Amino acid sequence: MTATFLLALAALAVQNPAAPTSAPSAGTTAASPADPPVKAHIRLPLTGPAAPNFEDLLTLGLDLVEVDSDAVAVLATAADRARLEQRGIPFTIVREDEQRYYAERLATGALQPLGAPALGAGLVPPFTSGSIGGYYDFAEVVNVLDQLRATYPSLISQKVSIGQSLEGRPMWMVKISDNPDVDENEPEVRYDSLHHAREPQGMQTTLWYMLWLLENYGADPLATYLVNERELYFVPVVNPDGYVYNQQIAPGGGGLWRKNRRDNGDGTMGVDLNRNYPFKWGYDSLGSSGDTFDVTYRGPSPASEPETQNMVAFIQSRQFETALSTHTYSNLWLSPWGYDVLPTGNDAEFSELNELCTEVNGYLAGPAPLVLYPANGVTFDYDYSAKGTFGWTPEIGGQADGFWPPASRIVPLAEENLLAFQRVSLAAAAFVYVDASSVATIGDGDEFVEAGESIELTLDLRNAGRAVTGSSVIATLVIDSGSATVLQGASDFGVIGSFQGASNGGAPLAFSIDAGAEPGSTVAYRVVLSHEGLDQELFGSVVVGEPRLLVLDQLEVDLGWTAGLPGDTASTGIWELGDPNGTTSSGQPAQPEDDATPAGTLCFVTGNTGGSAGTDDVDNGFTRLLSPRLDLSGASSALLGYSRWYADLSVADDELLIEVSNDDGGSWSTLEVVAQTENAWTRVEFPLHDTIALTDAMRLRVTASDDPNNSLVEAAIDDLTLAVYGAGPRIALYGTAAIGTSPTLFTSVESASATTLFGSAGTGFLTVPGVSGPVLLDLGTAFTVGSGAATPGAPAQADLPIPNDTVLQGVSIYLQQLAAGAGGIALSNRLELRIE
Repeated sequence: MTATFLLALAALAVQNPAAPTSAPSAGTTAASPADPPVKAHIRLPLTGPAAPNFEDLLTLGLDLVEVDSDAVAVLATAADRARLEQRGIPFTIVREDEQRYYAERLATGALQPLGAPALGAGLVPPFTSGSIGGYYDFAEVVNVLDQLRATYPSLISQKVSIGQSLEGRPMWMVKISDNPDVDENEPEVRYDSLHHAREPQGMQTTLWYMLWLLENYGADPLATYLVNERELYFVPVVNPDGYVYNQQIAPGGGGLWRKNRRDNGDGTMGVDLNRNYPFKWGYDSLGSSGDTFDVTYRGPSPASEPETQNMVAFIQSRQFETALSTHTYSNLWLSPWGYDVLPTGNDAEFSELNELCTEVNGYLAGPAPLVLYPANGVTFDYDYSAKGTFGWTPEIGGQADGFWPPASRIVPLAEENLLAFQRVSLAAAAFVYVDASSVATIGDGDEFVEAGESIELTLDLRNAGRAVTGSSVIATLVIDSGSATVLQGASDFGVIGSFQGASNGGAPLAFSIDAGAEPGSTVAYRVVLSHEGLDQELFGSVVVGEPRLLVLDQLEVDLGWTAGLPGDTASTGIWELGDPNGTTSSGQPAQPEDDATPAGTLCFVTGNTGGSAGTDDVDNGFTRLLSPRLDLSGASSALLGYSRWYADLSVADDELLIEVSNDDGGSWSTLEVVAQTENAWTRVEFPLHDTIALTDAMRLRVTASDDPNNSLVEAAIDDLTLAVYGAGPRIALYGTAAIGTSPTLFTSVESASATTLFGSAGTGFLTVPGVSGPVLLDLGTAFTVGSGAATPGAPAQADLPIPNDTVLQGVSIYLQQLAAGAGGIALSNRLELRIE
């Protein structure tokens, strides 16, 4: 590409002779042909004896919307289907009219209350309340830009047109920075969307990021840093004519027009703006089409369209270090080159940033020809070739989202891409992150942290940004709580070069556990990474002492769980105890084949009829699973563990919610939310005392949901454990002591011991020489419950049958265990058995 040619393109963009002198009035267009033909959603197999060659499909100019390992999804007109039939290419029809499908889905969703979004609630209309099924129409986008300028005049510029569209509509641009009306010498980033008119989720996601920056400035350190240290440019609607046309043919949303509104002079309309950029324009007919009838028609010449000319001139007028051109859909993160499978010269850097940007959304990332299909004349190829800009195209949303996701999906899809948008901004200069870290205990050599020992924190940092850090990176250690003393409180990593690393392995951060630290106590710390005015906080904690297993429920026998609770709404996929069936969906595991217990069989699973994945999964709401009640009175700390399985296939908009209660279910605190598919057995552990006070009425609740009912959701739970800290034997009740039931008693000891369990009708307090721990029972009413032998690391389990006698209701019996072994004689905590 010569400099002369680039200047000529810039001049064309400024002059824009093809555009009218003024924008058309609302509701009109420069050309008004008949509505586009109906398009069906069809799938073409890529495997089997009659399957077509994928490259052959690309040459047919079909509207390819999804590509996976065994099939291609196409939006096909009747003429497209006839062509496929003539060529003997098999296909199945998913939906006869894709536009009507989207329109009906949006109309239904618009009737459901969405609640106020976390951002943009003060906009008129609010963020998810646009007039096109929840999406903003073009006039509303313009209005939002004006509202943001009026609300944040010191952070966002007035909207400026970078040129007019073919039909005379302005292509509006705004800049967010701490001096938005001044051209500062700061790294520049560009975000654009709606090159393709049927992809409004890209525009909504771009606006969401703008709202996050503006509404969090001054409160969130990262938002403040990015606004202060970057110049962030936004072009929310690159193809206004095509977008307005979709508003006209489908006012409630769902319009499938993709291209601009060029009259091609042969009865066809439109050029694909994202095939019209001058770099490698028309490279081949796999990555674009020379046929005006095709959706990927590249236009008659490079940058032939005023919209492309305007973008080319804008790109040439700035020095964007990074850029994001947002599209939908397929859950992909595309990087250069798009036109062919060739190295860029920065493949390692692209690969690193691809991985960082998809850390939350989990999108498949890589060069377009490798993860989707080749595309030439595209935005990010031009960015990289013309200015060396690192550019990407996210394809936001999954198969069930499509081009017009339900309004309830606008915020979740925007939120799952927020981290990626942030990191594209960071990568324009210095972007420091923790590549690896280690926590080492310096002491007696075992894996546990004990009083008097010390902790060393080693950090390996990386700068995945396009510039060297402007100052040394300093890591500072802060003890937030617990009995500990800082030994090495700071590490200076020096200046870190672009795509370089640094470590403090030679002098790690360090702190010591005080000699008087109680077993089971938590030391909470944080490391603050500082450079160029940005502070990033990394949180951690260690628990003092060695946890001892007290409760082990492998779910091979039901010890009192409740599957399904009053108020649950799910129609299928109700929790039940059983041997899981093992189901799959599109090659992905849905329900596990086996439980998590070695040599075990049973677990709790959502739906276990033995049918298909679609038969067993959670549908139409939520189902809850409630654990037996657990007595942890007197314990200062406890480590809760369980194995879980969670599959949320198709539309990833659901979650597995795990909560804990300390008042027998009267109130609940969130332990974790699993919002991404983890369709393999995963073992997790939590210091329970960090979440909630420990009482005699602890419960765990697990909620699996499919709401809205648009996903395949399966969940499973197995192997609940509870470990405690501290010296001496310990006893715990697992279950409710009601008449006619048999709650379970768990006991644990520190060393091999002969044990005796005593009961009493009352309490007391008596110290006995040579015995560790006081007698906490009333000796006048004491009796022996049972005796046996116990070993450490293997909690003993016994049933406590309660006679079915109403006379016992309201009676309390107190239990305490005595353990005698090589370590001496010790007494456990006291347990109150209240009979209900």
